[in-house]
Amino acid sequence: MRVSITSCLAHFGHEIDVEHLPLLDDLKTEIANLLRAGFSDMEIVEKLRTENDRAFYVKRYAVKNVLARMNKDGGVLEEPVDTSEVEMEARRARMLVLVALCKQYSMPQIQSGYRT
Repeated sequence: MRVSITSCLAHFGHEIDVEHLPLLDDLKTEIANLLRAGFSDMEIVEKLRTENDRAFYVKRYAVKNVLARMNKDGGVLEEPVDTSEVEMEARRARMLVLVALCKQYSMPQIQSGYRT
């Protein structure tokens, strides 16, 4: 007789804390189908949160893990672009430009000994 045990040796209390249980295969399949349908990771998390127990606790990284597994197994999909991530990347780019400008204009002043 074979017995399969899924365990987490780092901590305990999963019977109380459902969030830390691994994703079941049927839930991974549901996530994969939603990815194929074009849903973003945020949309999938919101959709699953309104349905049942373990799915309620799905996080964006779990959706990204399913996508990575799908791509590794040959079911290549592009990750849908999340508008909030695009906005964050644009903000990051603007901040990098501002930092570069600040460095550019403050370096000559520092080198000449002038301090504000």
